[in-house]
Amino acid sequence: MSLAIRRTSDTDGIARSPVVDLAICLSAYAAMAHAVAVPRHVDTWAVAGAFFAGLALAQGVLSISLLRDRLSPAMVGLALWGNVAVICVYVVSRTAGLPFAPRTSAHGGRVVSGQSILPRGPESIGPLDVSTLVAELVLVAVLLSLMDRDHRRRTTTGLMLVGAIFWVAVATGALS
Repeated sequence: MSLAIRRTSDTDGIARSPVVDLAICLSAYAAMAHAVAVPRHVDTWAVAGAFFAGLALAQGVLSISLLRDRLSPAMVGLALWGNVAVICVYVVSRTAGLPFAPRTSAHGGRVVSGQSILPRGPESIGPLDVSTLVAELVLVAVLLSLMDRDHRRRTTTGLMLVGAIFWVAVATGALS
């Protein structure tokens, strides 16, 4: 079963929904932003560089799939939850820091030989980070709107659960 993402227009026969156009733009923006971040992350940690490259590819494929006018409900759900996972990784990396990330090797602009003088911790926040986060948050809402009623209801419940987990993590100090 495919999700129809086209609507009939009185003027030109068939036109894509503006909501789908928005999803295409948001996903393409996120893909480009993550592609731009690959070199910086490869230099510090190859695993992070590979993650950003894979993420750019996945979000680019989503844009192209949406552009081709048909997307299965399963693909919409996968795209939505994939973006939610990316948002969660971002929030954790900017609040508590990723527990499996390598230690930083710089402090105050000085590179330290051998062991790091800084423990693992939160990454800094930049304008590209914030704009990409906003694009991904809006993309999640747009993808949710493309779902049928039953999928949207179940997905909304799941999103509320993810939000509740984050609130508990903040309240207990796990994300501080």
